Amino acid sequence: MTIKVAILSGGKSKKEALEKHIEIYKTRMKKRLFLEEKKLVVSQIISRKKEGKSGIYIALDPTGQELTSEAFAEKLIQWTTYKQIYFMIGEAEGLSKEALMQADFRLSLSKMVFPHQIARLLLVEQLYRAYSLQEGKKYHK
Repeated sequence: MTIKVAILSGGKSKKEALEKHIEIYKTRMKKRLFLEEKKLVVSQIISRKKEGKSGIYIALDPTGQELTSEAFAEKLIQWTTYKQIYFMIGEAEGLSKEALMQADFRLSLSKMVFPHQIARLLLVEQLYRAYSLQEGKKYHK
């Protein structure tokens, strides 16, 4: 089964090295995880939820729940019951209150705050780590 994941981000990355690493992880996961990146548009999220479009929205937020890599892998399995998994990453000032209100789950990558480009890289790496754990690989050690 292919997992459909979208990363909704408020900004664009101009860091070539970060993009290169993100592409490496995306390539490694392409057999089981379809990952796309889109611009974060809160009004579209609100209208999609009002229309009853299936999907789960996870906000990356420093005040959200922190998970171990293993617990994140388990959550990802639970979230696959939805047709689409959306991860929302804000720009420099974070996600708007509207976006946070639309979130079905708030996930903290750390109590520290990161630029959105680094948060994207950390998220994609954790998706790859979860994928590896699900495949029984020892990537996390």
